[in-house]
Amino acid sequence: MTEHGSLGRGSGRIRFYNDKVVKTTDASEFLLVSAVPEVFVDVISFDRKDERTVEYTMPLLEPVNVDRDGEAALVLGAEKLKALWSKRGPVTPCNWKSALLDHLMSQRSRHNLDVDPALISYSIEKVSPTGNGPLQQIHGDPTLANLLYDGVKGWVWCDPLVRTFIPGDPHVDLGKMYQSCWGYERILQGSLQRPCPNTRLMSELAHATNLNVINGLWWAVIHFIRALPYQRALHRKIFEEWLLDPRIQ
Repeated sequence: MTEHGSLGRGSGRIRFYNDKVVKTTDASEFLLVSAVPEVFVDVISFDRKDERTVEYTMPLLEPVNVDRDGEAALVLGAEKLKALWSKRGPVTPCNWKSALLDHLMSQRSRHNLDVDPALISYSIEKVSPTGNGPLQQIHGDPTLANLLYDGVKGWVWCDPLVRTFIPGDPHVDLGKMYQSCWGYERILQGSLQRPCPNTRLMSELAHATNLNVINGLWWAVIHFIRALPYQRALHRKIFEEWLLDPRIQ
């Protein structure tokens, strides 16, 4: 194997071996992975480091080949996510929209991002839900980079993401899948020069999950903005230029 999906993120948090991966991570990630085993990569063993941190071991699996497997993997991965969404999630703070706005504006300032503040505000206002309460459990980051293939279970997810400013709404996950539908991974790999929507796949994912396309698209815009600080200068420029006119409206 020459690639390992997004598991390379986090430098010292992740160690690769011939047949396994050892991750040191927030305990909330492990709890989510272990609570819905049919959705996620199997956990071989775990060790609690402290109250908030655990180390767990999982098998080393094949990542998605974006060009060969991407579409089918996302559709099958979306089917797995429905089992996750059937679970009750934690209470979403009633001020998550203002917290998300503060986070993105802070990122924009700290990293000198070339993103219109009006786009940030408008995108957040376009998505729902608006209230607080017990919502659904979500993955938080289901892009192609976080799909792995298990010979028994098929496509499974890794690396869930929990943030207090992200509500328990499956459209958050749809937006992450739409991020991949716009060619996010292909741009990072250099085979695509600008985000280009696969509208057929977007419609198929919305139909398969019974979710709203437009809500998913606005979440995708938010996710693109959230990801900017973590990109190389070349890729950041590509996404910043696209965000000047994402043509979602």
